[in-house]
Amino acid sequence: MLNNSNIYVKQTAEHVTKLLKDNLDQGFHFHNLKHTKHVVMAVAELGRQESLSTEEVGIVSIAAWFHDTGLCTKYNGHEEVSKELAERFLSEIGYNNNRLQQVVNCIDATKMPQVPKNSLQKVICDADLHHLSSNTSMEWQNLLRKEWEVKLQKFYSDEEWCSENISFMKTHHYFTKYGIGILENRKQKNIRSIERALEKSC
Repeated sequence: MLNNSNIYVKQTAEHVTKLLKDNLDQGFHFHNLKHTKHVVMAVAELGRQESLSTEEVGIVSIAAWFHDTGLCTKYNGHEEVSKELAERFLSEIGYNNNRLQQVVNCIDATKMPQVPKNSLQKVICDADLHHLSSNTSMEWQNLLRKEWEVKLQKFYSDEEWCSENISFMKTHHYFTKYGIGILENRKQKNIRSIERALEKSC
């Protein structure tokens, strides 16, 4: 038996899955349904580790589903559209107004540079960049490289791309206790791997 929180998450998942499948073109190599699902799974992982309640995990999960939906309309500044899409849909399905505002605030927190203001926002921020700590980090980064070439006409040599990623990963930091204690160590290993690759190419 699904509780109310899980029912809303399920409805959101179905809605956003269709939205992204119908509206995102093939140029979105990174910011696509696969990335969204990865962020949602990361929210579940972080939520457990940070001892969030079922209701709180539901709020952040819904925000995770919606956080990149604005890309269906625009690339830069897409978070504003994502918030509008979330508000419209959640209002239509009768989602609680207080929780809806928390969803919107979580989406807003994913803007770069990230400045989360509470535990829920910290979770979604860490979930959004969870891939930096994964063992497939470079695969994700290469997908982003392809997307930037298509969507932003930004082109990098292999050396430039390695340097770009090292710089970003070194200036980035996680916000949750789990992120700081566990994900950061994994990310540092990935940084060292990229640095070794860069040294070999020079």
